[in-house]
Amino acid sequence: MEIDTEAEIDLDPVTRLRALEHLTLLCPSAPSADDWQRLCGLPALCALTMRATAFATLPATAVFTEVTELALLTDDGRTAQAALHLLPRAFPKLRFVSVTGRVAPDTDLDITSPAGLRHLYRVHVGVGTTRVRGADTLPSTVEVHDLD
Repeated sequence: MEIDTEAEIDLDPVTRLRALEHLTLLCPSAPSADDWQRLCGLPALCALTMRATAFATLPATAVFTEVTELALLTDDGRTAQAALHLLPRAFPKLRFVSVTGRVAPDTDLDITSPAGLRHLYRVHVGVGTTRVRGADTLPSTVEVHDLD
């Protein structure tokens, strides 16, 4: 399911779709803490695409136990970095993470945080900066792709 709108939306109907496997949620505002908790409760959700800014409201208790694929869209290195920092706690079964968008060419992006994910096998970074740090901290089994 894809929701890409500039309007505010009510996520309650989405969080009732128990068989939902793929969700692209690109809205102007971040989900509320309650919305995050309800999204975590979707038992079949395995792939999630969101703006990195949405993770600013992710509660510490939110854990996506079934999500294995995550795509973060960003236009700001700081929000991407903050979202990456949350991955090991919030997405313990993550196998693939993608960070795409545009950040200033002189922005550092540290991808060390996903190193704590046991199941991780691929990281894709396409954000317009050559200053990606931390790839060397990832296990040798993790593929790192498209470093600009």
